[in-house]
Amino acid sequence: MERIPLALLLRTDRRGPGDIERAVEAAARLGLEITGRGRASLTARASPEAFARLFGMTARKLPAEPPGARDAGRPAGYAAAGPLPLPPALADLVAEITVSAPAHRL
Repeated sequence: MERIPLALLLRTDRRGPGDIERAVEAAARLGLEITGRGRASLTARASPEAFARLFGMTARKLPAEPPGARDAGRPAGYAAAGPLPLPPALADLVAEITVSAPAHRL
């Protein structure tokens, strides 16, 4: 099943342990699968359907790139233009949500 990787940057005034747990719970209620948490951010995955429902747009699929002269290629992934709109349930906890684009292998 395809999943779109997301990075959620917590607001600077919402980075306490209780705030992080509230953000995890709110994101899970919205259908996001939490894959990691840190002091200032969460990582998550969304199905394409959940992504479209939450953000009112689709993420652009990126094809894998084979190794080239300067790098070892890139795995397939997703991209979206700029930060995504914040769902109301996360707006008081999260400053920004972005799609985590795949990295080029060096």
